[in-house]
Amino acid sequence: MARILLFVCGLLATAAFAAPFVTTGRCWAGETAIIVGAPDEPWVFPADNWDFHPIRYTDTALSAERYGNLRLSCTLRIDGVVADYPPYDVAFHTRYTDPGLLFYHTGLLLRQDGTGNGYRVLFSTVSQDIALYRDGVGFLAARPCALEEGKSYAVVVEAIANRVTVRIDGAVALEAIDGPAGLPRVGKVGVFALHARGDYADIFIETLPDSLSKPPRRDHPLTARHWHRWLWIFDGDEPIARFMRYDVGNHRNGPTDTGGPYRYFGISDAKLRPRTPPATPWQLDWECPLAGVGTARYKTLTRFEVTHPARDALRFAWESALRATGETTGRGTMTVRYDARANRYVYDCATARILDAPWTEQVMQFADPWPYWAVGPATEDMKTWPRRLRYFVYTDEAGAARKIPLNHHWPTAYVFKPGTAAVFVSDNEVNPAFELLTDGHTLSGGLCNWGLDLHLQLQFATEQLPLPKGKELAARFRVTTYARQDAEALLAGAKFLDFFQTVYGEMVVPINTGQVLNRFGPGSWVKATDPFDAWIWEGLTAKNWDQTTGVDDTFSLRLDTPGVYLTKNFGAGGYYGVFPAGTYELRAVVKTRGATGKGAWLSVQNWPLPDTFTSEAVAGTADWTPLCARFPGPIIGATLRLHLDGPGAAWVDNVQVVKVE
Repeated sequence: MARILLFVCGLLATAAFAAPFVTTGRCWAGETAIIVGAPDEPWVFPADNWDFHPIRYTDTALSAERYGNLRLSCTLRIDGVVADYPPYDVAFHTRYTDPGLLFYHTGLLLRQDGTGNGYRVLFSTVSQDIALYRDGVGFLAARPCALEEGKSYAVVVEAIANRVTVRIDGAVALEAIDGPAGLPRVGKVGVFALHARGDYADIFIETLPDSLSKPPRRDHPLTARHWHRWLWIFDGDEPIARFMRYDVGNHRNGPTDTGGPYRYFGISDAKLRPRTPPATPWQLDWECPLAGVGTARYKTLTRFEVTHPARDALRFAWESALRATGETTGRGTMTVRYDARANRYVYDCATARILDAPWTEQVMQFADPWPYWAVGPATEDMKTWPRRLRYFVYTDEAGAARKIPLNHHWPTAYVFKPGTAAVFVSDNEVNPAFELLTDGHTLSGGLCNWGLDLHLQLQFATEQLPLPKGKELAARFRVTTYARQDAEALLAGAKFLDFFQTVYGEMVVPINTGQVLNRFGPGSWVKATDPFDAWIWEGLTAKNWDQTTGVDDTFSLRLDTPGVYLTKNFGAGGYYGVFPAGTYELRAVVKTRGATGKGAWLSVQNWPLPDTFTSEAVAGTADWTPLCARFPGPIIGATLRLHLDGPGAAWVDNVQVVKVE
């Protein structure tokens, strides 16, 4: 067996987000060296784009060699911890943001293959536990472990195929088995520190023979555990879901803290199969009406109970009340169970909203699930994460299966047939499914073109309104996942919604890569070369995508109805960050035919202010003419508009936003 010895010390962060420095390694005589590498690329998310909490590894040392099955032993001491608690729910939507990593201050890296895959054995003296984390998947296991800052521990880690065992001072502290094969099987070994100093001494690495482990027979119940300041649902040692509370001003309180105000609470970081990435969050307590939202509209939890209706199930029950008046406004239950036959988790939700005032609107939203991995980062300075979901499939009120491409279109709201499922379809084994079980109401909703979240609503006829104060509205839905073959069969049997059928026919729908969602950004442009680009504008219809006319190709946008065609929330509220100080130009090339009145022109609104900046106009009949609307920064966002003043036609192509140096 190869035997390697290394002493590494001084992985240090004297304060949160301190600049990394190069560590040093000293090899003992006669042994093979592990060469200390440069730090990995830090995961840093700008505060002005999606509000992600920064995650930066202060320093990382990686081996020059790659290892598979191994036994690693060392002496570990943790000092200088700077506790930094993440605002979990600032951006709980869009993707699983791994904020729990910030609770761990040192760790061992295993099988780092250079492509973002690998395992991490994590230690924390703050949360008093250790965990096994798999890059790209999340936490596989976490278990309490008393660790004191400044104290040295003898650590032994064995990684054999898909089994990882951790011993501290001779006792087994954690053992976890990944999927059938684990991922990856070979890679580099390393150490890291995060907001702390980790001293690793006397590191020995021994190679071991291969031995694939089968997951043991599942003989444990689901449990509720307070972990990282929140209440989580655990399957054995694996965290599978977290209760989150969207507080607007306070994102750090757990659901049993009834003193803090919130707009709604629900489930986040929810896994739908064991040892898979978290798939979705969703609401449980209905959000207060948007009209009049303020401190008077915030709620508190007045009851929260956890029971075990069966060995393999957990049941949660709650009530909520308006903070200002104490009036009960909501109640509900959620039962979580493991379905062994389908190897999936099932979340049965029954929620009710009690009206605190007469209701006059035709819809009321009872949930807003966000599928993770459906949208990608918008700016080039962000590290890209994968987009795994491709289509949304549902059954309409007539019983027909309909599909919608997840490319940020916003056609209309649609009506669901009760008792059917709305499914986000991917090309893997996790396809989030929302089974709609509400009786006695028309169910409507739609996909948001911004985050691709699914608005689930009760719809009321005019003659039903107003609904009186005190009326209780109930909704039931089940969250689970469809296996790949079931999801693909559902997709194959579905037809495009009429809107998309008009645009696409049966052609392959182009799905954006996720690296750049809204291609309007300084230095980049949109050319109408595919339906996604052409339909970034609101107010257009199928005939506006002209496939026969263009400046340097055969694609453009055709405007032949007077009106304004605009982008939705382009800027910090959408898919691009703030426009910093400077001067910018919205540019396009416009062609007109018989354009009356002022003709065609461009404008930019300084969102959300009323300031508007316009270009010159082109009227009558004119060949391709460059137009430009100049606007200043800094501004937090901009709404881009195309105008056609009267009867006639205009074609727009090569739309571009550039910063003028």
